Amino acid sequence: SDVSSGTASALSLCARVYFGNTSVGVNNLTVPTDTALLNFTHWLVYTKSSLIEQTTPASNLIFDAVASVTGITFIDRDLDA
Repeated sequence: SDVSSGTASALSLCARVYFGNTSVGVNNLTVPTDTALLNFTHWLVYTKSSLIEQTTPASNLIFDAVASVTGITFIDRDLDA
């Protein structure tokens, strides 16, 4: 089973690390710039109440895009002249 499938059997192969929580009515959690990814590939989101923690989390793939460009040259003709 593939980890990206989000199935409980696939996710049980992964280590969990607590990152943070939010209050009722808050729908986001800010991840600070330059947070180390380590070897993690997915966010797991659990719902928790005063009674119990959800046994099967929702999973989201971490997509961290980086791009760098140097030495760009733009050659153009001035068609208005």
